[in-house]
Amino acid sequence: MVQAGCGTSSPPPASVSLEACPAGDEPWRAALEQADDQAAVEALAARLERVDRRCGEPWQVAWIQGRLRTTLGEIDRARGRLTVALERARVAADPVGIARAGDDLAWLEYHGGRLVEAEALYRQALDAAIEARRADLQAFVRNNLVPVLLDRGKVGQAVELFARVPGELEALGLTGAARGAAYNQAVLLIELGDAHAGQPLLEAIHARSVEQGDGWTAAASAVVLGNLHRALGEPVASETWLRKVDRAEPELAARARLGLARLALARRAGAEARELADQAVGLAQGRDEPLARLARAYAAAAEVVAGDPAGGLRALEALNREGRTAGQGGDAWVGWWLEGRARIALGQVVEARDSFQRAVALLESQRGSLDPGGEGLRFLRERFEPWADLALAWLGKGPANAAPGPVAAVYDLLRRQGAAWHGAPPPSPPAERLAAFQRRLPADTAVVAYLLGEEQGVALVLRRKEAELLRVGGHGEVRGLVKEVRSALVEGGGAEQAAVLSRLLLAPLRRHLAECRRLLIVPDRELALLPFGALPLPGAADDEPLGLEKELSLLPALGLPSPATAALEPAPVLLAGRSRFGNSGRPDLPWAAWELSHLAGLWGSRARLLAEDDLTFDRLEALPLASFRTLHFATHATASTRNPQRCGIILGPGQRLGLERIRAMALTDALVVLSACRTGEGEVVPGEGVIGLGRAFLEAGARGVVVSLWPVADRSTARLMVAFHRALASGASPARALLEARRDLLSSDPDAARRSPFVLLEGLDPTLP
Repeated sequence: MVQAGCGTSSPPPASVSLEACPAGDEPWRAALEQADDQAAVEALAARLERVDRRCGEPWQVAWIQGRLRTTLGEIDRARGRLTVALERARVAADPVGIARAGDDLAWLEYHGGRLVEAEALYRQALDAAIEARRADLQAFVRNNLVPVLLDRGKVGQAVELFARVPGELEALGLTGAARGAAYNQAVLLIELGDAHAGQPLLEAIHARSVEQGDGWTAAASAVVLGNLHRALGEPVASETWLRKVDRAEPELAARARLGLARLALARRAGAEARELADQAVGLAQGRDEPLARLARAYAAAAEVVAGDPAGGLRALEALNREGRTAGQGGDAWVGWWLEGRARIALGQVVEARDSFQRAVALLESQRGSLDPGGEGLRFLRERFEPWADLALAWLGKGPANAAPGPVAAVYDLLRRQGAAWHGAPPPSPPAERLAAFQRRLPADTAVVAYLLGEEQGVALVLRRKEAELLRVGGHGEVRGLVKEVRSALVEGGGAEQAAVLSRLLLAPLRRHLAECRRLLIVPDRELALLPFGALPLPGAADDEPLGLEKELSLLPALGLPSPATAALEPAPVLLAGRSRFGNSGRPDLPWAAWELSHLAGLWGSRARLLAEDDLTFDRLEALPLASFRTLHFATHATASTRNPQRCGIILGPGQRLGLERIRAMALTDALVVLSACRTGEGEVVPGEGVIGLGRAFLEAGARGVVVSLWPVADRSTARLMVAFHRALASGASPARALLEARRDLLSSDPDAARRSPFVLLEGLDPTLP
């Protein structure tokens, strides 16, 4: 990231002589900025020696001397002078000096890999800047503290601290520092995995930097964009950006070489990857030790790919021992993850599990500080790999593993992954908790939890009297197919893609599918947007889809729906909707009116109708919502796979029921039915599911939510919903009612029945061990 620390809110008085021993920092900083070549630097250094004696050794002299030594690359001498400056400022009780010297000294400590010391110095500097009431110094220190917090795994604190920095610098008129802070903000967004927000911001910063001749920021943004495209699976675009970076800035060149090395690793070009990673080590060493350690880790991984797994493992073991001694940074998980992969290559499966577990533990500590519904920790694909690699290590080499130990270990792993939903698992042994889980399962029900690595994945299948791990397709193959099948199903096609996905995800479960009536599916990442009901059931005649044969529910994490909610009465019912939208730009929904009318007739006095102009915030929130057992919305909805805060239910002109209002509804085990387009879409967050309307209603206390996965037809949706409510009224569970409604729709619209755009999300029983 870019250091912000040069500049103030106003130009310094250039006429002040250093020999006059001026107070403050501005005249001294001006002298530093005027030393713009080697001769001027040497002249200023000699001048400072005289001024130091004349002025009684003020902190300002040692501070500028430290800055000069940093410019000359004399890091040890720079550290010594900045330490002296900080001591002098403390003796003088000068908060400006403490902030200035502490900020620069912390920067050197950070690049030397001493993260704990760097954080302590930055926090002292920030306190001093606040005491001095210097808004510019406060913004500088906050900006510089962010990368330290990220490298220490304190992502939540970094997000909170950095929220206001770019605006503060812009308000002070510090355009250069503000541009650097905007770059840092984009890097932070991408660190959190929010590529859609970070990418356009960085592209704009790169273009402006090239136009204004700011080579450093242009190169820095190119590095981040290159690594972003690599993480998104776009290697050509990644290499294009990374090749823009030359050796003019060694640290940035090191990052670019490391990015290219990782591209080579993905192609299994071990020798090329090793050469590039070694170049990155050479460029980073002595300048950025955390980066140098990361590059050494990938150089060791390249040895494994190049055919020397034993040598690569020895190097990774040494790096991880060094990391334990120096303190675990934010990227420490990479070393343990790569060590696990090296051990797998050598057949050391038991030892590999321990390495993967260490990587997972470090990542869990980072995830735990963030709210996925707010700033979120949007893990990029690779950062999710240790979970899948650990599960695959427990699965072993075969297609299946039913041994109690491995099954219990993966059960525990998935329960920990879903801690945001049900809290951390109790300390009792995983095998005991798994047995208690299985005892709660009905005999005709199977829970299927997916965990996909890039190349292959694991499905954990749990039933009352058996459990096993099964090998399934990997995320790299499945990801594109999910997108293709969703697009094709909207147009009435998708049979070919659905068949391939069925082979990858369902065929390994064939026996369990044949023996169970109900499936509770815990999807992984994009699988949360996959209409499992539209996939052909393996072994079924005429490729009959799963959704016409089985009762299906999706769970946000590994768990079970509460047994009490299945027996709850479906009434009283709130029927809320709108069919006329006037000049709002949204089309009318005539079948929504038909739908609400028929549902009102079905439920009679047990229903409350809130329709057309009566559907407003005030009237909805004035109702005793906790008293309704079913809430049905038939209207337009908005969805976004990039920004969950844009998801909402359209109540009327200018009124959208968004996530925050939904979470505040305080429902009591109600079933929510969202009869609208794309209500099941949202931002997919690994380990968290889909952040959107369904999750918001579950967080508000709903027992289940019926949502759609793409735009739906007005007429077929209305008919499906009437059939669904008819089954509910006759005593069917929500999952059974949705199955019966699909079957009912077969006679009038067989294509819509088979495509199954609607799915049931169910909340979790909080009492499950």
